Amino acid sequence: MCVNVCPVGAITLDPVTGVASKCDLCDGDPQCVVYCPAKVLKVTDAGQLARYRMRGFAKFLQSVGESR
Repeated sequence: MCVNVCPVGAITLDPVTGVASKCDLCDGDPQCVVYCPAKVLKVTDAGQLARYRMRGFAKFLQSVGESR
């Protein structure tokens, strides 16, 4: 779907693997994020992503501990 709705044609689908290849982030202002109709895309740095994942894992561990 993203391939069809990308306003700048920056996302392509590899015909062999079926995997979408993405763009170069439109020189720092990714238009896919701006125009995504579902508003599900977000630009973040690796540090923010790592912190988000660690918080989620900590919550998971806490829930496992509470269920014992």
